[in-house]
Amino acid sequence: HKLLEPMNTDSPRATFESFLKLTEDMGRSYSAYRESPSPATQEALMQTAVKTTALFDLSQIPEASRQETGIETFLQLWEVVARLDLPILKDIPDLSAYDQDGEKLKGPTQWLIPGTDISIARVGEGARTGEFLFSTKTVERAANYYQLVRDLPYKRPMPAKNLYLAAQTITGWMIPLTWTEALPAWAITPIAGQVAWKWLAMLFSIGLAVLLGALAFRWSKAHFRGNSLRFHLRQMGMALLIIGIGLCLKLFLRNQVNITGSGSDSFNYFLEILYGVALVWIVWLTANWIADAIIDSPKINPESLDAHLIRLAARFVGIIAALALIFRVANQIGIPVYGLVAGAGVGGLAVALAAKNTLENFMGALNLFADRPVRIGDLCRYDQD
Repeated sequence: HKLLEPMNTDSPRATFESFLKLTEDMGRSYSAYRESPSPATQEALMQTAVKTTALFDLSQIPEASRQETGIETFLQLWEVVARLDLPILKDIPDLSAYDQDGEKLKGPTQWLIPGTDISIARVGEGARTGEFLFSTKTVERAANYYQLVRDLPYKRPMPAKNLYLAAQTITGWMIPLTWTEALPAWAITPIAGQVAWKWLAMLFSIGLAVLLGALAFRWSKAHFRGNSLRFHLRQMGMALLIIGIGLCLKLFLRNQVNITGSGSDSFNYFLEILYGVALVWIVWLTANWIADAIIDSPKINPESLDAHLIRLAARFVGIIAALALIFRVANQIGIPVYGLVAGAGVGGLAVALAAKNTLENFMGALNLFADRPVRIGDLCRYDQD
């Protein structure tokens, strides 16, 4: 199937040819959707759009927004290239221009579209090492390139006038295009890569979802109390409700409203944080329920040292799992968490060396608490042969 065919990116020529082919595919899919909006034509358009992201080096983009950034960059570059004189394909370096030496390719590391600063460069590290992709600099500056040429005339046919703006105004099949096209001029004015009415729809939807979540949380706090399994399951149900609300928001705003630009990025980050909070809550509730279930057994006194140690261990496991989830979410939204952890590790080592004796006493106390080699009332003698 054509949608399963991988993009050929083994040389600058192959990548540029793949780009041109995808503009044709995208144009056909866009026209088919405009003529007959339906779940099938929208899905075909989205599948073609997702394929375009394979042509760009998105390694510097936060993982949570890479797909949307790739699609937006493709549309902006399409608008630019449609206004340029296309280079002669045989003048673009192909695979024969590169001598393969083991796993290394000898040849020019990048190619510029003539008369522009748009570059296709060889990836030097990561999962896509050796491929030729539109460079990170091109991805970063694509919006600027578009702004510079958007008033120039097209030099080849396009499926719509100013396709990039059309992509910001288009909606899913459930929202008739005739509705949005009838909106006043202010409502379809682009603001940070998204038209005004979509900003309002996004903010209203998120606000409504937050309100529903807050009301459900207050209701659960008022009606569910105790340490039983039913209590924990109901509390966990609240966390699952948060995830469900996030999924509903995603289906509506992503597939029907079709948020774009900065609005899409902000929503992606909001979702990652929302899912992260819900998963941390589930892990914390599970760890505490397991500890309570063990302590409730007849063999353990709820007020004994064993019970306190079990609760401490459960909370420690919950904290470690929560930190792992927090680090993952931070990495998804572009926070350099691993660098911060490395820096904290160096700082922690310095603190540990400075407080060596205090830490030894603390660890010794934990060992006594856990192993209990001595008990209250035992006679202990130290430093005696």
